[in-house]
Amino acid sequence: MRELPEAKALFSSFEIPKDARILVGLSGGCDSVALLTFLLEEVGRERLAALHVNHLIRGEEAERDEAFSRALAEKTGVRFAAVRRDIPREAKKSGRSLEEAAREARYALFEEYAGRFSCRYVALGHHRDDLCETFFFHLIRGAGKRGLSSIPPQRKLGEATVIRPLLHQGKEELRAFLLERGENWMEDSTNADPAYTRNHLRAIVLPELEKINPRLSERTAELAEEFREEEEFLSSLARGEAEKLRVADGLSSDGLRSLPRPLRARAIRDLLEEAGAPWSREILRRAEALLEKEENAPGAFSLGRGRRLENRLGVLRVQRDRRESFLPLEISLEKEGEYPLCPGLSAKVLFGTFPGKEKADKNTLYLRTREKTCLLRPRRTGDAFVGTYGKKSLKKLMIDRKIPRETREKVPVAEIGGEIAGLMGEGASLPFRVKAPGEDAIQIVFIHETEEK
Repeated sequence: MRELPEAKALFSSFEIPKDARILVGLSGGCDSVALLTFLLEEVGRERLAALHVNHLIRGEEAERDEAFSRALAEKTGVRFAAVRRDIPREAKKSGRSLEEAAREARYALFEEYAGRFSCRYVALGHHRDDLCETFFFHLIRGAGKRGLSSIPPQRKLGEATVIRPLLHQGKEELRAFLLERGENWMEDSTNADPAYTRNHLRAIVLPELEKINPRLSERTAELAEEFREEEEFLSSLARGEAEKLRVADGLSSDGLRSLPRPLRARAIRDLLEEAGAPWSREILRRAEALLEKEENAPGAFSLGRGRRLENRLGVLRVQRDRRESFLPLEISLEKEGEYPLCPGLSAKVLFGTFPGKEKADKNTLYLRTREKTCLLRPRRTGDAFVGTYGKKSLKKLMIDRKIPRETREKVPVAEIGGEIAGLMGEGASLPFRVKAPGEDAIQIVFIHETEEK
């Protein structure tokens, strides 16, 4: 009978106590069924529980997967729970993509049910092909080594630890493992939809690369592991250096400037994460610019979520942001990303299609443009918006919309190529507006912190 030697070796390396319980993420697909089958053979059903999350995205197919997962758990005698989450509604409310909203919901539920079922570990079915796909997905989006480390074999999730025993096994090996045991699984039809970037990679890009190197997934996995080890090493060095630079509630600006850039960037990233503030390459670039000011001149910029990064009196620190307006911020229209503007407000760039006038969200700009960047800024004297009603000054438009005087400076204006392209709450200006339902659109989604709660 076929075994999974790489999975056995990786699972052994986790050194899981013999009495520890494991929660299995069971979608009903090949990967998760292989994971449950593998763990049943390794530790037995008494130490296992399974959780199925129905995202309410695929209609009858999702119902089928839930029923299959429930039946499999009953057949194997594994404790089981199924949870339903309306991911389309949650994604629309928060401005996140379906994939992002689904992932966040899953992990929150994994953490919750690990506690409910007294499981110290959460096992997920990611395999070597997933790792390869994620590596290239992050690569084309401009990720650094942390992103190119791809999928870690294990990581903390609240009080539990996520483990991925199948990470060194290929997809076809898992299929063969199940077929020899007479086990069935469900196929997700959305995996064949090329509209999703990951599916395009899986179905078109990676097969072409495998023609050049048939062992692409193995070599990519090795490279991702090297990146992960290097990232852990550099991050450890950065934490050590940052401890020497601690000054009150921040880090010494002079000390940070003296660090090599790889360590300096990681020290700043850790400072932001400790304060619960967001970080991105753009934020790190702006932080570097603060440090480079002549004669340690003071400066600050908003991080969003009620925080700002401040360089003052020789200390870089994260402070509560009481700014009424926000600083102009140039964002990229060539890649997806999120940009904090001011406390409680951020902008997210997404690539999608125009849903039609009736379904369009007024807090989303559906744009057509060949420009690579967009400037988000408060309104200025002389600004005008072009709508179906003609041209109207932003001042008059805001008065007509009954926007209070004290909040008008907080309403983001999108400027592209020197022209007003859109306004939060009003949508895109006519020259930049996508008109036909289903037409490709660059989406700038304005997200209020209160809407995410």
